[in-house]
Amino acid sequence: MRQLHAGNWRFQLMKFCPLATLSRSDVWNYIQTHEVPFNQLHLQNYPSVSCFHCTKPVPGSSPESEVRDGRWAGKDKTECGLHYSI
Repeated sequence: MRQLHAGNWRFQLMKFCPLATLSRSDVWNYIQTHEVPFNQLHLQNYPSVSCFHCTKPVPGSSPESEVRDGRWAGKDKTECGLHYSI
């Protein structure tokens, strides 16, 4: 199960993620039911959207897809650089 909250006591920081317990399918259903605006690339085979240079479409994917294959295609990385371990 995904973590709903996390703390970083060194920086006196508490993070909450209200969507942590939802699946991608749950989120997509909410978006459609409540007409929440979303990035139209999700309808063009981009299951996960990053920056222009790092994101590629994934043929056969859908907004509910659990994959991140379109990010950093052909590169030896898994995050954008904003999140990394020191």
